[in-house]
Amino acid sequence: MHIANIENITAKFVNEAYQNPNKFAKLLKEDTFFKSKILREIMQDRYDYQGDKLNRVCVMKRRTGEPAELSITFTKVGAKDDSVYMEGIVLKDSKGEIVGTKDYTIKHDKKGYSMAHGMMDASQTDEYSGVGTRLDQIQFERAQELGIKEISRISVIDSIRYHFLNGFLPTSNGKIPLNKDSNRVMRFVDDLMNEMRTWVKTREIKIVPVIDNINGEEFIDANKTRAYTYLNLCNELIREANAYRLEWLNYLGTVRMVLDSRAFEGWQKLIKGHEILPKTNSVCKTEVLNRRELYDRL
Repeated sequence: MHIANIENITAKFVNEAYQNPNKFAKLLKEDTFFKSKILREIMQDRYDYQGDKLNRVCVMKRRTGEPAELSITFTKVGAKDDSVYMEGIVLKDSKGEIVGTKDYTIKHDKKGYSMAHGMMDASQTDEYSGVGTRLDQIQFERAQELGIKEISRISVIDSIRYHFLNGFLPTSNGKIPLNKDSNRVMRFVDDLMNEMRTWVKTREIKIVPVIDNINGEEFIDANKTRAYTYLNLCNELIREANAYRLEWLNYLGTVRMVLDSRAFEGWQKLIKGHEILPKTNSVCKTEVLNRRELYDRL
């Protein structure tokens, strides 16, 4: 479906970009960046696991706010030399039901360790709050053990708000000249409008332009523009529905994001005194795969 009057929409987009460059994106960032309420609530003593069993963590019961104990299972698959491997985390409740999973890839070379994006699913139950936060915490504690300073992530659209709230920002990617290539600008705006129309049919769509100035020339940053545009829509839908997350949105591509060293330090300060890994046996035996099997898994 081609949006009617795309030339007018593109002209409006360009005018807003020139008149208020990045103003609305900055406001969205101030409103949302690293403002997760559950992150700060769950990093309290009452939600620390108090028992003597290994591989346990507490989240929050959504209805009562009381701590809920979950078990942790760790997995690891990789090559013989451990130059690249994938670690996994599974959280289960007292009934043995899986409530959250995460995996990520770790690479090791002469420069040290790096951590690549993987998959996370923390939406398997409405019974608990903080499942995604605990999965992230375990990953970030692991990164700290390995001396990793920042973590990249590829976010699906309906998880963008969660990642903003937890300290991730979109990376710079996809430079489109604002005033030299009107066809590329038009195609970008048209594609983004069509993406969003598959989500919301009747709502007025506000595209949030993010502009970079390089040697006096203006460029649209496609990745950041897409991220802030969807963040704005997600914020609106959350407020209107008085909900805590969005689950019904279609998978419409991804946005590249990063938890930079400054935000990672913020996480470390919150985690201090509430660590999970010291009470686990997270160093598990590697399931050794050949290269083909390994990269099929990754």
